[in-house]
Amino acid sequence: MDVLDDLVQLMEQIAAGEIHLELEQVYPFADALAALAKVQTRRARGKLVLRRE
Repeated sequence: MDVLDDLVQLMEQIAAGEIHLELEQVYPFADALAALAKVQTRRARGKLVLRRE
């Protein structure tokens, strides 16, 4: 399997509800340093996501 196959399989599992992703917060890309600071506290309970504006 290559990386693309793995990614497709992962996305299918998420879509089917077999895998649950816990997102704590979505940050705009301009706030990437704030997101990094949160990660460094080791208190993030879920994943932090950066989005393009």
